[in-house]
Amino acid sequence: MIIRSVKEKDLITMLEIERENYSQPWDFKILYYEVIKNEKSVFFGAYINNILVGYLGFWAFDDNVDIINIAISKNHQRMGIATRLFDSLFDYAHKIKATTITLEVNVNNHAAYNLYYKLGFTTLRTIKNYYDKTGEDAYMMQKEVLYE
Repeated sequence: MIIRSVKEKDLITMLEIERENYSQPWDFKILYYEVIKNEKSVFFGAYINNILVGYLGFWAFDDNVDIINIAISKNHQRMGIATRLFDSLFDYAHKIKATTITLEVNVNNHAAYNLYYKLGFTTLRTIKNYYDKTGEDAYMMQKEVLYE
């Protein structure tokens, strides 16, 4: 597996992965903006045999990294791909001297919550009605970036 920056040619595959993972997936317009146009966005992709199987996107500003999206193809989940993407994110956070990494996760997404907890994230608070269409809540989680 190779982790590298996502390219414009990966957008259709990203859209497919979005749709198989989320009840409210990002559409092509949002993906295009965040991956290609938004200078604050960084997207890492996980590639097996040169095929995108997962990605992690985040905004990097000041001393914070805010994860905005992560998805792994259903056929490649529970294979350590998300952990490898997070390892790349943690390396990036160190390089830019970030002090915190934040994310929001659906309170009903137990698998994702457990992964984030295992990776050292703690729950800061519950955000009521975070998801517009469903009214579901989200946990805001944070990880401190440690420097030795």
